[in-house]
Amino acid sequence: MATLANEQPNDAAHPLSLAEVETLVKRLYLPGSPQDVMKVQNALQGIQRSQQGWQLADALCQSQDEKVRFFGALTFTIKINADWNSLGEDDMTVLRGRLVFLFVNSAMKYESALVTRKLCSALVAYFLQHPMRYSIRYLLCCLLDYRDVGPDDVSRFPATKDILAKFSDEVLIPITWFALNLVDEVAKINLDNAENSNLHEVLETEIDDITCLFLGTVGSDTHRSWKVKQEGTKCLQSWIMYGQKSWPDSVAFVEKLRQLTPAVIESLNREEMFDTAQDMVADVLSNFPVFFTTENLDQLSQYFVDSRAQDLYKQLHSGSADQEPMAFGRLLLEYGEAKLRTFASINTGSPAVPILDMLAGLLTCKGDAVTDDEICVQAIEFWNSYAEYLVTSSSSEKPNSVEGNLAHRYIIETINSCWIKIRIPPNEIAASWDSNTRVAFRTFRADVGDFLQSAYGFVGFTMFRQFVQLALSALDVGRWLELEASLFCLICLCDSMEEEGLGDQALSELFRSSIFSNMTHSIDDIDAKTRQTTVDLIGNYSDFFQRHHEFLPAVLNFLFNVLTIPSLGHAAAGSIDLLCGCCRTELTSEIGSFIQQYEILLYFQDLENGVKEKVIGAIAKIIQANKAEHDQATALSKLLSFVESDIQRCVGLLSQNELESAQVVGVCALRCLVFMGRGLQSPDEQVIDLVAEAPRQNFWEQEDNQAIQRRIIQCTSDVISRFSQDSEVVEAACQILRTGYTETEPGPFVLPYKITEEVITSIGANSVGIGIALETAAVFLRRHTSDSSDRVDETALAFLHHLIRLVSVVGGNAGYDPEVASSAIDLAERFIPRYLITFIDRSVQDFTPGLFMFTLSCLNGPEILPKRSAATFWASFIQVRDQSEQIQHLIETVMLNYGQGLCTTLVQAFGGQAARSDLDALSEPLRKIVVHQKSSKQWLSNALNDTSFPSQFVGPTEKRIWLEKVMR
Repeated sequence: MATLANEQPNDAAHPLSLAEVETLVKRLYLPGSPQDVMKVQNALQGIQRSQQGWQLADALCQSQDEKVRFFGALTFTIKINADWNSLGEDDMTVLRGRLVFLFVNSAMKYESALVTRKLCSALVAYFLQHPMRYSIRYLLCCLLDYRDVGPDDVSRFPATKDILAKFSDEVLIPITWFALNLVDEVAKINLDNAENSNLHEVLETEIDDITCLFLGTVGSDTHRSWKVKQEGTKCLQSWIMYGQKSWPDSVAFVEKLRQLTPAVIESLNREEMFDTAQDMVADVLSNFPVFFTTENLDQLSQYFVDSRAQDLYKQLHSGSADQEPMAFGRLLLEYGEAKLRTFASINTGSPAVPILDMLAGLLTCKGDAVTDDEICVQAIEFWNSYAEYLVTSSSSEKPNSVEGNLAHRYIIETINSCWIKIRIPPNEIAASWDSNTRVAFRTFRADVGDFLQSAYGFVGFTMFRQFVQLALSALDVGRWLELEASLFCLICLCDSMEEEGLGDQALSELFRSSIFSNMTHSIDDIDAKTRQTTVDLIGNYSDFFQRHHEFLPAVLNFLFNVLTIPSLGHAAAGSIDLLCGCCRTELTSEIGSFIQQYEILLYFQDLENGVKEKVIGAIAKIIQANKAEHDQATALSKLLSFVESDIQRCVGLLSQNELESAQVVGVCALRCLVFMGRGLQSPDEQVIDLVAEAPRQNFWEQEDNQAIQRRIIQCTSDVISRFSQDSEVVEAACQILRTGYTETEPGPFVLPYKITEEVITSIGANSVGIGIALETAAVFLRRHTSDSSDRVDETALAFLHHLIRLVSVVGGNAGYDPEVASSAIDLAERFIPRYLITFIDRSVQDFTPGLFMFTLSCLNGPEILPKRSAATFWASFIQVRDQSEQIQHLIETVMLNYGQGLCTTLVQAFGGQAARSDLDALSEPLRKIVVHQKSSKQWLSNALNDTSFPSQFVGPTEKRIWLEKVMR
């Protein structure tokens, strides 16, 4: 380093001359293939990392080529950050002198910003490694003397203010770059770290000098160029935000900077300064609002009503998307957020009224939201905050007493503006939108919905009534997009009305109108989105129809008519299902009409996925509510005939070798059965008759009435026998089985236990549906674990045989699906304790050891799911008590054979093999074995002292202490 300026790079690994390095740097900026550019970059990075990188950087900084000088300054920065520790004190002094010389030379010769800025970065990197107090004054003195004056000599120079006055605009600008870079880099460092705590103290020594710099570049009295003022303002912004990072400890620090604020706000009226000043003021308002004093905010308030601000507002309101009007809009919104509390209690005649008028006007700018008018997206966030504050603030009044309040007027005005802005543009415009625009528009509407919910808490029910009236007015004149916007707003308010039935009168007026008939018959005139929103409205106000059955015929007729319209079928089917569920009792007399409508629906081959299933499930809910069981059977028989037709079509497609189409039809048929089974389930709120007659034979248990159940079984069998390797088919078949598990009375979908057994055991270990089959078996056993439930020992034994076969496959396949392994162990755990008797059956006695070994291998394995399932299995197994002598003997035998292995696995897990996140689950079997097994201490001790213990850093003392704690 002592001969830094004179040495040339000659590292053996990179034996390039200075000219060759310069050539490489220049090649970096020439057109070339990505491969060539990468080679050049790698070569230059190798040179930068070399021992001669310091000399190289200095030599390159003296090149005649700007790009080469930039690369030299960059190399200095890289070397300082990477190789600082290789420098001695003398090297550091020499390095500082060279950097200062290069910076001074660049600044005084008005070097390009590209090189000078990079030299600033190198100087900042140096000062971060070797913090220096008063570094800004030090650099000013160096500039004044055109040399490195040394840190100890700065006291003999004039006052900082006087030094600054001697410099031209071109020399001042690099100082602002250095000061900005310095504070930005310090702000990135964690100052809570003790190693970095002195950086803040060092930076505080700069405050007087940096204030002088700002007064000379930004202050009201300065006559510097706009370029100087712009750079000074950018630098001031960074120093203010640094003060925010350490607030409130930086009060004195911040107070010095506050004196510059009036000048910055004043410069908003200057065209050359607007962008820079606006960015600073908006940034500070958003992130550090307490920086501004009351006087500052009042000055801003005056700015907004001045002629230039009004001109920018008019441009924005007329639809201008230019940078300045948009930036002005952002500034206005940030000011509004800062003055939110004041605006909440505003009165007529207040100076803030014109500003609130402007804020309200941001939602009425020309153009469609998102595409033409971007500011409304930001404006709605402000108005949502405003409405929330009105609701939650202690000063806000009750809705019925605020109608004369000015805040109330603004909220109503904003609601009306939102109603206009959320309208979907005509099809010729909306069709041109790309996916990003569509997402942005949906997001904007969702934000409006949030605002409407907040506003409702302040305005009250009159707001709901207003949207109903707007909907009726639009309906009368056929303005469908206005109708859609009104219905959307009503949907947004569905959760806001806490009082049941509050909106019933208004909704009755709407649903009594021609809305459903128009939607049904004016197919070509009404856009799909309006119909979709109507469907959504029905679903969101299903409780209304539960109270007002007289509207059900019209609404259901409408829903059935739109089932076949693309993009509406799924939502319409969902609303049908919802209404049939909550109004099932009132619709039992219309079962025939529903079945007829469903039969018509089947003529349409291009229905949306899931429509048929939901509708047939909805009809099943009505059938369930019919007290006449014979009528239930008749209706179910008709529905089943539709499913059977689909299965016949599936078989026909298979015979024609159309496998994919056959699979789709078969899955749909099974899913129809699933939804039928769910629809027939007894509602949770069904009333239990405590004075019913004595039990009699159930209708569905009678031989003549079991034909429906046999047909359900046959349908399921016909599909699964042909697609037993298809996961969708297996899943649907298992869901059919599960629909009956929750029922307490016999029914068509409460299938015989043997059916569950046959379906589950037919799914082989290599089938992609084995996981859902095992889960279904586990659910079945869980339904039969209580003493009050039927015992299913034969089925449990069949499951155990199947499980053992599966484990024999899984245990020898390291790449087997961990989710399946986990499901297998979960099923094994369901045998505990009621069906442990099956483990001692002669047909499985010789194979159960494989099952226990499998659980231990999973407990010791890397996969999270099987490991945790195995931990649960052993925790449940160990604690079994008060069982028959046979069961207790089984447990003793298993623990005798596997207790030591279990303890070894657990000790190794706690010794470091298991992830910390798994230890909670593994602690359960550990606690249970300590409590319930007398030999546990010996087993654990053996495991601790075994040579396989995973950590060499845990000594005998630590092991003994751990064992003592565990055994307490």
